Amino acid sequence: MIRAAVTIALVLATSIQVEADVAGFRPLTLGGLPVRWQPEDRTERLVLRYRVAESEIDQPKAINCKRMRPPHSLLEASKIEPSSFRDALADAFQRWRDVADITFVEAEQGARADIVIGEQSDPTGFAFTNLELAETALGRVRLIVGASICLNPQKGWKIGYDGNLAVYDLVHTLTHEIGHVIGLDHPSGRGHLMSFRYSEDMVGLSEGDRRGAIGIYGPSRMRSLSAAEPAASPSDPTAVRQGVTTIIGRSLEDSAAE
Repeated sequence: MIRAAVTIALVLATSIQVEADVAGFRPLTLGGLPVRWQPEDRTERLVLRYRVAESEIDQPKAINCKRMRPPHSLLEASKIEPSSFRDALADAFQRWRDVADITFVEAEQGARADIVIGEQSDPTGFAFTNLELAETALGRVRLIVGASICLNPQKGWKIGYDGNLAVYDLVHTLTHEIGHVIGLDHPSGRGHLMSFRYSEDMVGLSEGDRRGAIGIYGPSRMRSLSAAEPAASPSDPTAVRQGVTTIIGRSLEDSAAE
């Protein structure tokens, strides 16, 4: 039985979205509007600051990741060093940074973070993302204004593929959840890092994953892209940051479920 991971209905009604899904990606939408981050200065590269949770976090209005904490028990149970966890997180962010015009930096202590990563205080599933969106949209998008990624400390975790699909690779999982953070949903097909089920059949992003990120934010100015990758224009970021509401939670499905 497939574990239900979606807590609200997503509207995927337009021909553009259908064409995108055929191309190997699906924009994350709500009420027919795609979601995305927007830099304060639209001429600048988008910079998002992240932090590994340093204390207990309560988010009563969140759909997922309502209660989070530092990933101490997760790392201890899976025998992963904190430095290795941070390296895995940096590698996951780098995969998206290499293709799209977006970058990620670790927030300084005491500074605000756009993205917080930790373990679940109330374990369920494997991994979830929760997004906070601006309440008001203008034009064709909703702005993402905050995000959380939470991992289940009662599951086994590893770094690297070994063929055991019951234990998830952290780099793969974190990259997948960051894909939701930046506005990508699960495509209908398999063979993509953003696909619904965990798989060890591929390393890194698929062409569809790359097309999706580039379609939202444009190609990376930090790295030359191959001719096979489209130099798509980013979607129109004409929303306003006016109030915040938690809108959606997404997850990577249990690969063992049928």
